[in-house]
Amino acid sequence: MPPGLRDAFTTAKRLSDRHSPALEQDALADLIASGAYERHVRSARRRNRERRAVLLTSLSKAFGDDVTVVGADAGLHVVAWLNRVPRKYEKDLLARATAAGLGLYPVSPLYDPTTVASQPSIVGLVMGYASLGERELEQGVQRLAGVLEAFRTRAPSLPNSSKDAPRKNRNGLVQLSSRIANKAASGTSRKEAERPDLRSKRTNTLPR
Repeated sequence: MPPGLRDAFTTAKRLSDRHSPALEQDALADLIASGAYERHVRSARRRNRERRAVLLTSLSKAFGDDVTVVGADAGLHVVAWLNRVPRKYEKDLLARATAAGLGLYPVSPLYDPTTVASQPSIVGLVMGYASLGERELEQGVQRLAGVLEAFRTRAPSLPNSSKDAPRKNRNGLVQLSSRIANKAASGTSRKEAERPDLRSKRTNTLPR
């Protein structure tokens, strides 16, 4: 820190939290020095990679072309666009999913509400997987499939095929291709294999 700023930052630190948590910092330093932290990160990456593959495979099996998945290459969640469910049904669909014990979150609040052109025309759901087991993910997708099937019987105006579905504004998002799905199912991408330090961090959704 530049010497000229030292006094100002010392005062700000004292006024904000009095002192740093020395015990926790010492524990973290020991964890890093021992290599345990690095082992934990590697283990978490592997588990999340496996969970992501299970979620993508389950969605593909349950919905096929009726769902477009984006954001699968990084992070700890994905966005699943329901190609046959117009956005006007979002609130009702989420209420039924919650009643079925699913924790799903719409992507629509993330869009600029003042710009109509940027709003998606179909329902998009944020799905996290980091804290769920593989069986829980499979069951969650099965529950969602049941909710959608029951929902269609109550909403006869829904499109009967993905060709009839409204087109959404993806804003540059790319549809999940079979290549990405296969890469997720196989585990580690070539970049991850070559550079373990560049492996994407992977985050909880389906059943509550």
